[in-house]
Amino acid sequence: MTMEAVQDILDDMVRPALQGDGGDISLIRIEDNNIYVRLVGSCSSCPSSIMTMKMGVEALLKEEFPMMEELIQVE
Repeated sequence: MTMEAVQDILDDMVRPALQGDGGDISLIRIEDNNIYVRLVGSCSSCPSSIMTMKMGVEALLKEEFPMMEELIQVE
């Protein structure tokens, strides 16, 4: 689970959908099998962002990287 591998998944499978809604996601770091990201644009204030993060992005990343523990949103 490298920064490059995670970034590739975000770029290919997550960012297009978020950008279509006026938002975006930035990979901040990977630490202790946790992936830290920042939601920006309209995603940062969207009431559905928690569901997007947990049910969508986290589920996708756990499927790709089974060793992943948690997706953590930073401000």
